Amino acid sequence: MNKYYSTQKNKQSPIDNIISVINNAKNLSKVLTVKAISLPDAYAHTVAKNLRNTKNNQIRKFFEIVKKAETEAVNDNLANAKNILFSLVPQVAYSVGRELCDKKLYELIASCIKDEKLQNKEDVEMFAKFFEAIVAYGKFENTLKN
Repeated sequence: MNKYYSTQKNKQSPIDNIISVINNAKNLSKVLTVKAISLPDAYAHTVAKNLRNTKNNQIRKFFEIVKKAETEAVNDNLANAKNILFSLVPQVAYSVGRELCDKKLYELIASCIKDEKLQNKEDVEMFAKFFEAIVAYGKFENTLKN
């Protein structure tokens, strides 16, 4: 049995399985490694394949915010980077309410963007790489709607 995908009575979606892995991790950089997010059928590809009813312009808007936070983290302003990411969570929730993006995307982002998960700049940088890979694989899989 793959440690990332367990078989249970009430089958979880692949995104739920990734959320469980993230929730059990001490911080993001422990679980969001380059290998775990970048390779085909790894976390980002799995998320992108399973996104439904997500508008391309919405995910690009979120990506812009994530990149802004990454820039702050690289410039050693972790507090500001975290605040930028914290502000992303209600924006994604609003988009779900307007049916512009998948609720699973909100749940994934909410599981990643927590104070205890963002302990250092590497955590912010790995989240940004993860989100970037989701956008790329979403384009590849053609799951993002215009």
